[in-house]
Amino acid sequence: MSSTRGLLTRTLLVGVALVPLTALTIYLTYGPETFSRWPWLQFSVAMALLTCLWTYSLWFAHVVDGDKDSLNPFVFAFLIIPLDVLILYPGTRLGIYSDSRIEMFLLLTILVHGGGFYFLHKGIQRHLRDEILRYLRS
Repeated sequence: MSSTRGLLTRTLLVGVALVPLTALTIYLTYGPETFSRWPWLQFSVAMALLTCLWTYSLWFAHVVDGDKDSLNPFVFAFLIIPLDVLILYPGTRLGIYSDSRIEMFLLLTILVHGGGFYFLHKGIQRHLRDEILRYLRS
C-alpha cells in the first residue's frame, strides 16, 4: 500500500471512529433521556470532520510556514476542541440553560478528539517521512 493510500485510509478510519465515540461521550455524560433529544449524529459528524480538517490545516501551516507552534497538541486540545464544542453545543434547543456536566463533557471530548488528532498527526508524519525518503532515493 502506498504512503498516500495509507494516509487516506487512516484518515477515513479515524473520522469514522470519532462519530460513534463522540456519540458515546454524549450518552455517558448526559444519559439516555437527554441523548434521545440531542442531535447527536449531526454533532458527532461535525466534530469528526472538524478534527480531521484542523489536523490537516495545522500540518499545512507547519509545512508551508514552518510555524512550530501550529502543531502544539495542547493548543488543539485545550483551545480548538472546546471552541468547536461550544459553537456546536445545542444546549438551549434541548432546554439546558445551566449545564453542570459541560466540564465533564468537554474533558471527555478532549480525550476522544485529542486521540483522533494524535492518530492523524502520526499518520501525516509517517506519510511525509516516506515521501521525503522516496524523493531522496530517486
